[in-house]
Amino acid sequence: MRGVLCVSVMLALPLSVSGQEAGQGWLSGYIQPAMQTFESAAKKTETSLVALCTQEAILRQGADSTKAAEAAQQAKLDFKALVLAWSRIEFLRFGPLVEENRYERISFWPDPRNVMLRQIPGVLARYSQGEPVDLSAQSVAVQGLPALEYLLYGNNGLLNPAPGNVRVDDVRSGGGVQPDVVVVPGNQTVPDVVRGRCDYSVDIARNLVGLAGALSAAWAADGVWGGGFANPATGRDTYRSHQEVLSESVKALSGGLQFATDVKMGPALVVPGSTRSSASTSLPGSVLSAEAGRSTFIRVQRLPWWRSGLQADALVATLQGMGAYYAAGHLALGASGWAGAQWQAELKQAVNLIESDGTGRQGWQAARLVLTNARRVLDEDIAPALGVGLGFNALDGD
Repeated sequence: MRGVLCVSVMLALPLSVSGQEAGQGWLSGYIQPAMQTFESAAKKTETSLVALCTQEAILRQGADSTKAAEAAQQAKLDFKALVLAWSRIEFLRFGPLVEENRYERISFWPDPRNVMLRQIPGVLARYSQGEPVDLSAQSVAVQGLPALEYLLYGNNGLLNPAPGNVRVDDVRSGGGVQPDVVVVPGNQTVPDVVRGRCDYSVDIARNLVGLAGALSAAWAADGVWGGGFANPATGRDTYRSHQEVLSESVKALSGGLQFATDVKMGPALVVPGSTRSSASTSLPGSVLSAEAGRSTFIRVQRLPWWRSGLQADALVATLQGMGAYYAAGHLALGASGWAGAQWQAELKQAVNLIESDGTGRQGWQAARLVLTNARRVLDEDIAPALGVGLGFNALDGD
């Protein structure tokens, strides 16, 4: 069945030649290589986790720790590459990425009710007891990148170990992200839990390899989605016109900016003295910056990828990805060409603000304001120039 496009299209405005060729440019110039990069990163992460877990088992038995340290460093590098590869495609929230709950299976976030932390202990206990687990049949909250990050970087994670004090999470009620609190599960020993984390982590990586492979296949030139995106035609199951391709892409870029400003950055930016910054809602270690004279501070634990410290890198990757995607379409906006240039410039400005202020001071607030304006330019100037009227996007109704 053809996916429903929640976008109203104004067909009165003719497309430029470049607009008609945008689908092919987006497909071959960005989507396909980005999906392949994500798949490759998932495979490398699986390989490095297998190597890490082999060394971890040896290390626990008193072997030389040098090899274990090298394996851990490689796993860190590969996990970072995987998160960044995902960040560059997460805004493409249409087509195969939303089929079969793939988006949520890859990245179940935000998670305001702490579903992941409530469910991981049970799954981890099964792995620690040596039980076979079909991860793809489990809740989406425990089979993707956020769960893997927790297993690697949470308290006593494989890349953040506390020898002799392995524990699982006990989540307090009340919502919001809670600190990692600890207990050794049941009658399991430390090696049991380490082995459980290892097996669970490797299974998540393998699950991600499968999901990434499905995305790459779907976006191939002869794939279900790739063929229609590059060559839309009446009667296709996916895209039937170039205008639908344009609408889908503009909607994705607008939704990606909204997700960045309203879902990622907004809840984390706190104004001192506001309800959200009261002591009753503050969490230990949650503030990156609250210096005198600053108008805002950041509650780190409300940002994605805070456990691994990749919150800024991932956001930058997403913004750079959106800029590269837009450029790959080679859109001709006519008299509105200034809007495309301004949009790209504002994305770059936001990236510079975040990169120059990676510890989360005022740069994040300024970047959010810049991105809010970038979305306004996209919705009010670029979209009309392309004959696209934006309606609902992937975030509406969530």
